[in-house]
Amino acid sequence: MRLLLNETLRARSYAFAARVSVPPSTPSLPVFSVAIRELGTEVIVDAAFDVPGWLVRDLQVMQPSLAWSTASYGELSSATVTFTLNNETGLLLSILVALPSGFRQRVRGTFDVKSSNSKLPLLKGAQDWIDASQPEHLRILLEPNDPVMAAGSYRFTFPVQMPDTAAEIPRVNLWYLLLCKDRSCTRPGDPGALVSFAMAGFRPGQVSELEQHRVEVATGYDASLAGRSSSCCPWLVLLELLACAIASMRMYR
Repeated sequence: MRLLLNETLRARSYAFAARVSVPPSTPSLPVFSVAIRELGTEVIVDAAFDVPGWLVRDLQVMQPSLAWSTASYGELSSATVTFTLNNETGLLLSILVALPSGFRQRVRGTFDVKSSNSKLPLLKGAQDWIDASQPEHLRILLEPNDPVMAAGSYRFTFPVQMPDTAAEIPRVNLWYLLLCKDRSCTRPGDPGALVSFAMAGFRPGQVSELEQHRVEVATGYDASLAGRSSSCCPWLVLLELLACAIASMRMYR
């Protein structure tokens, strides 16, 4: 794959994403190479070879979504992470939601976390099925003796405290969902993280699409139609006047 640039690269971090087809199994040499070539000459200016890729796992997971209730600086919001698993699996022992810096989960116990799917094999026994010891992430613990996770959609909702000031909001405002084979993974790239997904974060005062949809359903208001009435009604009036004028002309013929 080749990207053609229309401006000079400066000293900063860059990232890009592309839709690709995943092979059915891990290639014998799962590595990538990135080369920067001079425009017009094809001379390699810099490059990174043998960048290790991830192993292909038998986990058919759809891109997760992040929703939230609107809250201002320093207030509590309810964050909801949803993902869909298309195949049954017994590889997982924990599910981790990692928050960006400045945001803190405020889970006090299992009563603060809502899980939507009863088929999720949560940890049984006296120990809680959540680990909320670190404010920067929330871990869902699965039952090791019966870890089979059925295909279906899964949703978690838990309280999150917003940053106190705008200065605390990170420039790269990303949340992460990690599906792990152990209980020690904390970030993408950890050996125990089988798959990880990045989700675009939000700012205090921002309204999520899910919340907006709920308001529209409750009130019968569709934001996608907003503004149409002001633009279409004058045309309707004009058409009505035109129809009346044509009818009058016919009467006096």
